[in-house]
Amino acid sequence: MSDLLLRTKMGKDGRIVIPAKARAALGYKAGTVFNIGIKNRRLVIEDALSTFERLSQELKHMHWKLGQKMVSEELIEERREEARREGV
Repeated sequence: MSDLLLRTKMGKDGRIVIPAKARAALGYKAGTVFNIGIKNRRLVIEDALSTFERLSQELKHMHWKLGQKMVSEELIEERREEARREGV
């Protein structure tokens, strides 16, 4: 999909209408859930499914397999071992 730049206006009650052309391009329907954030003084609106998919990709390298120790568990074990050796 190519980039699309449209204008909209906020109403008195703070509501912003997503233009029909944008809704159609992204497949948004009534009831679509959105996450809203502020990043570098920009309002960021992202549908919840896209947020989930983006975060899943960003965190993909952090997963571990069942039975594998997490890095935090390994660090705790190392600190406990050090404390035991030092007699603490």
